[in-house]
Amino acid sequence: MLTVPIDGKPGRRILILMPTKHIGDLLIALKTIQAIELSGQFDHCLLVADDRYRNLLAMSDCETETLFYPRLKLMSGSVLSKLKAFTGFLRQLRKQRYDCAIDLDGTIMSTRLASLCRARKIIGPSFSKRPKVYNQVVPIDTETQHKFYDYVCLLDALTIERPQPGYRRLQTDVTLEALANKLEQSVLDNPETRVVCLHPGSTKTYKQWGLDKFAQLADQLIEVGYCCVFIGAGKIDRESIATITELMQHTAINSCDRLTLPELVRLLHRADDYIGNDSGPMHLAAAIGSHTIGLFGPTDEVRWSPMGRHAQVVKGREGCANDCRRSYCSRAYRCLQSLEIQDVIESLSTAEST
Repeated sequence: MLTVPIDGKPGRRILILMPTKHIGDLLIALKTIQAIELSGQFDHCLLVADDRYRNLLAMSDCETETLFYPRLKLMSGSVLSKLKAFTGFLRQLRKQRYDCAIDLDGTIMSTRLASLCRARKIIGPSFSKRPKVYNQVVPIDTETQHKFYDYVCLLDALTIERPQPGYRRLQTDVTLEALANKLEQSVLDNPETRVVCLHPGSTKTYKQWGLDKFAQLADQLIEVGYCCVFIGAGKIDRESIATITELMQHTAINSCDRLTLPELVRLLHRADDYIGNDSGPMHLAAAIGSHTIGLFGPTDEVRWSPMGRHAQVVKGREGCANDCRRSYCSRAYRCLQSLEIQDVIESLSTAEST
């Protein structure tokens, strides 16, 4: 098979840099990574990804050889152990030369890795904070297009056909019986039970709908026959869900910090519906194919909405002031907080009818 020349020579080895710490970004980028692997242009592809997402890549049937960036080891331990982890990673990164490196992430971390790798040509996005690292900068529209196109536009530099918008589907070998036993909830094993997963967390507080509203929403859903399962991980999610359950009149299942990623994927496969803030778990639910309702406010749904025919976005009834931004809003993010419970329930009913 003929390969597309890079600077007049056949490209045989490519390094794909996607060491993002955000699970949503990686999920959105997976089809671009797959397109490079399947293009036939390269004899060998090496993907650099965060070590926390080993299971995610395995569940997506990603066959690209992967070098895992040791982010967790670099966040804790002694200076010596951190140095050992990074030098070991760097040794593997520089073990071979690449005809081309393509930086999908565009972060300071990924550009640093791009500058350290042994690649003859480095391609990267115009939104990068260090574009001088690249031999070829690809213009990216970060204002009017979905994040998915940030990645696929980079394929143009390799003359690789763009894939259709969407996610790679995720599969897990965790059984429903094992999940039900783990959570001590036999109701999950009953196919007649309608399950909805609720995620009240997000990486940023300005993207979080009111905890009192989540409590009222869960109560109303339970009253009409739903089994509500709260999902999350980490201190902030744990505290938020504890507050919600204290405000509730009924009992919901709290799975926060109790599930591995494959177990969470199995839960989302089991769930009929998902409701949550703009976050990584929202994209995870959409990638699985659950009816996904994303609650949006100051973040741009054009850029970050969940993809797929079973996914939709709901926003508040009121707009924000012109100064509404990530760090400050004089109207206390009314674009999100004016979202009413009934609006979410109506969106849920719409999802059920499609």
